[in-house]
Amino acid sequence: MSEIVLGITTYNRLDTLKKSIVSLKSSKLPENCKFRIYDDHSTEYGIDQLKEIFPEAEVIYIQEQNQGSDGNIWTMYNDFVRRNKSGDIFVNCDSDLIYKKDWLYEAIKALKKSDGVLSVFNTGYHRTIAESEEFFEKEDIGSAGTVFDYEIVRMIIKKFPNIYSSAFDYKWCSFLRERGIRLLCTRRSLVQHIGIDGFNSDISSFDFGTGFEVDTCVNGQIINDVIEDYVLKNRNRNPRRFWYALFPFHLIEKDSRIVLYGAGDVAKDYLRQIECDNYCKVVAVLDTNRAGESINLNKNDNITIETMEYLKYSDEYDKVVISVRDEETANSIKDSILSKISSLASKVVYAGQGSIIRL
Repeated sequence: MSEIVLGITTYNRLDTLKKSIVSLKSSKLPENCKFRIYDDHSTEYGIDQLKEIFPEAEVIYIQEQNQGSDGNIWTMYNDFVRRNKSGDIFVNCDSDLIYKKDWLYEAIKALKKSDGVLSVFNTGYHRTIAESEEFFEKEDIGSAGTVFDYEIVRMIIKKFPNIYSSAFDYKWCSFLRERGIRLLCTRRSLVQHIGIDGFNSDISSFDFGTGFEVDTCVNGQIINDVIEDYVLKNRNRNPRRFWYALFPFHLIEKDSRIVLYGAGDVAKDYLRQIECDNYCKVVAVLDTNRAGESINLNKNDNITIETMEYLKYSDEYDKVVISVRDEETANSIKDSILSKISSLASKVVYAGQGSIIRL
């Protein structure tokens, strides 16, 4: 009998993972399912806790060092190709999904009408290029919530034989489309994303599955608990904003290479505007207080925040855009930059208080 392998990538956020596994176990699953967990060297828990919450797992693999989300997903795909054979099915689950009661039966039925790859997570962040009564054809799809025939995963690993560290899903989507393989998605999501609390997401902008049916009390309670947890955690930490920062398009030429100095709310506003039409290229984000953290440039790329030292050892930029709201802080940053690199006087720009729109 062929196998259906449900692969789950994990990294910290144990409470969210527990909710996801409760939902998965509460759904209807065929007897030929296998469960495999791939942990990206979590710092909040280890293999003993994973075994405790998911004793049914056939494999629990712990990365020797953190590989990042893309590297961990590649490891999971590669392991499936190594362990399995033609005729088997792979499901890219995730640690922050919940599942409709009959999701897997519906997904396998729909997979037979596809080209061997099907997303059951329909989100507006992935552009639709065609549609039918049952499916949307997407320009690209994410890894989470995607179902594959064995041969498709084998093709992906053959094309990308080494561990991948950035935008892996975007790359394999482009590869499959070049091969004439449609990237289909169910019109109604069969899984839902509950990972709303992160540095690069909030409740207004995270990936949300369109048309997901809450058909069990378990899933309804999980969604309620997730929203309650988010509200309680963020009520004081992230007060509601009554302003929005407009990017200084008038100071930056199209297709310029820019550095953002400041990685807070202003930078996030700027990045969303830049992404709309790829107006310019952000080559670096600087913020001494957040150096080493990651910030989302767009739906496909993250970048590591650096210190001001970047301006000394690199000249691959046309402008340095000070991305803070307060004018006094902006002037202080500019003075600090010019005191160390006076030649940047013509490159450092600040939008000014007039760019802050009151909501």
